[in-house]
Order: sequence, then structure tokens, then C-alpha cells
Amino acid sequence: MGVTSTIEELSVLEILSETKFKAIKELIRKASSILKLRDLKDLEDIVIKREKLQSTACGHNVAFAHGKTHQVSDIVIVLGVSRKGIPFGAPDGKPVNMLFLIVSNPDKQLEYLMVLSALAKIFHNERSKSELFGDMSVPVVQHKLKKMLSRQRIQYLSSGA
Repeated sequence: MGVTSTIEELSVLEILSETKFKAIKELIRKASSILKLRDLKDLEDIVIKREKLQSTACGHNVAFAHGKTHQVSDIVIVLGVSRKGIPFGAPDGKPVNMLFLIVSNPDKQLEYLMVLSALAKIFHNERSKSELFGDMSVPVVQHKLKKMLSRQRIQYLSSGA
């Protein structure tokens, strides 16, 4: 990947919901100050509609819920960390402990795919995965994930938490 992609924001939050749709809604609501959207309900509908088509859980305790909206100019990633795990219909049957919410502008399809690819590489690498799951505290996961993404040539437009 010779191209560098940018994202507006990457934030990590703890989530407590025990079902996938409640967890998605909780993550969107908790991330409302980060997302800065005019219409959170619209994003909830978009992401849940996509999730109903097919589970975005890819196995290995990870899911990538996503939606496109003109309410963001680039790409925003919010990671919800669930210590307990959420049943998500993953191919391996494992609960999701890391629920990514990826919100992108529809005009940023290539950049979105690059970010998704970078995240997939991180979670298909056993060492990276065990490093992230080793300490489920929000600040530690956020720091480690930003470091891993920067190795994948992902840059941030904001220096947010």
C-alpha cells in the first residue's frame, strides 16, 4: 500500500450493552461528541440496516460495523471495548470484545477500503491481536491501536484522544 490514508478521528470507548444492536446504538450515542453529526438516528439506522444484511463480525472477537454519510468529511473510527463480550453472529461463534464503528463520507470509498484493510491486517496478525487484547483498558488499547495503524500508513487529521 504505497498511498497514505487519513482519518478524522480515532477514539476508544468502553461499551456495556450485551446485544449487538444495543451495542451499536450505545457506541454511536457515546461517540456523538466525536462524530459531531446533525442526525445520530440517521447513522444508527444506516449502520443497523447494514448489520441486518449480514453480521460485520469477522471472528477473532472483532466486528467492523460501518456506515456512510455526508455528515462527515473523511473517516471516523470509534472502537467500543466490551470486557464481557457481545454475541454478534461471528463465523467462529466467538463474542465480540472489540466493536469498530467506521463512519465515512461516501466520496471516500478508496480511503475507507484502505483503513479497513489496515485494520484487517492488524487483526489477522496473532502478535498484534494478542497485544491489543492483552490489556483491555481504554487508554492502552487506544494508544496501541494508533501506533499499529500508523505502521499501516494511516494518518490522523485530528490529534484527538
